[in-house]
Amino acid sequence: MKKPISILLALVLALSLGATALAADGNTDEITVLPGTASDYVYVTSVGTPAKYEGSVIDGSVHLTGPGFTAHSDDVPAGAVRLVVEPITDPDALAWFAGRAGEHWESTGTFYAVYYEDAAGERLPAAGVRMTVTLPGSYDDLNVYSVGEDGAASSLNYEGGGASVVFTTDGNIYYGVVRRMGAVDESLDVRPGAPDAWLDMSSGELADAVLSEEDRQYLDAGVDINVRLTVESANDTVSPVVVDAVERLAGDYTVGEYIEVELLKQIGQAPWENVHETSRPIRITVQIPERLLGPADRVFAIAQVHNGTASLLPDLDSDPDTITFETSQFSTFAILYYDPSPTATASARPGGSPPTGDGADPLMWMGILALCAAGLAVVLARGRRKD
Repeated sequence: MKKPISILLALVLALSLGATALAADGNTDEITVLPGTASDYVYVTSVGTPAKYEGSVIDGSVHLTGPGFTAHSDDVPAGAVRLVVEPITDPDALAWFAGRAGEHWESTGTFYAVYYEDAAGERLPAAGVRMTVTLPGSYDDLNVYSVGEDGAASSLNYEGGGASVVFTTDGNIYYGVVRRMGAVDESLDVRPGAPDAWLDMSSGELADAVLSEEDRQYLDAGVDINVRLTVESANDTVSPVVVDAVERLAGDYTVGEYIEVELLKQIGQAPWENVHETSRPIRITVQIPERLLGPADRVFAIAQVHNGTASLLPDLDSDPDTITFETSQFSTFAILYYDPSPTATASARPGGSPPTGDGADPLMWMGILALCAAGLAVVLARGRRKD
């Protein structure tokens, strides 16, 4: 049985509570509590490797070598008889540690618990231990963090970089090296004369919709990716083909505004490129221009023209001053509106069929029928007189 965070976090509080950590034979499991989250329980499990490495204190100094690290100190605290270093390799534990460093950081796979023990096996803080850590690869943008029993992280100064780093412990229990991942930064460019607009989705949702597998490889390499939504008035530049497509779709709707909506992407410092289609819909909210606001029951909709084909997009919000819609294609859009008559309101909703005008006043038809009947009576009366 395995819970959300395994090995690492298990070591976390096993140590902080003074409990015995993983046994050297790697077969002991303990349940403990992760620092700072007293309601989250985790199992500590060792997978066939030594759970910890120990170096004896001799004449006030200690030196310890293990897989991928060396540790040395000439300033051992009174009462300490051994230095203990526990490598932590559980993926969930590594992810937890990277999260302490903040957003856009990922573990390099180097994460250790470092502490002294006295003759009774009680844990003592290990400050001033000089650690040299060999990384599993070569990285450009690194940082070293320590994490205390309360889960709070501190950034440490370090020497080196690339494939190895050297740092000095500060007395916290956990230490690790993280590398910066690329970030997805979003921006808006609403040009003068265009209605205000914004993306109505999280950065994560935007990344899922816009980024390809190749783009994500750049993020993994620490390269930032910029995504920009551009909105520009197209009233003076819209093509006759687009106007014709919108007017054929509009029916009794009136075209209030044409806008050009573009989605652009930039990888690192490379040139910006247009994103014509996304793998998932993008949610956009547009502020309705004040000059288009009218009666309280005025109905708005968005028409989209892509590759010469127009389609009506429903308004996904209940705010009478905005239109929210989803699209995975980016080109020309039109804001449409309609003022429904009392009998045509139901058929004038965005996304439904445009009004047809069939709901004419029944009193008018009754009047016409009455006039026809009167005319027929006059014709018949004249016919009788001739007879």
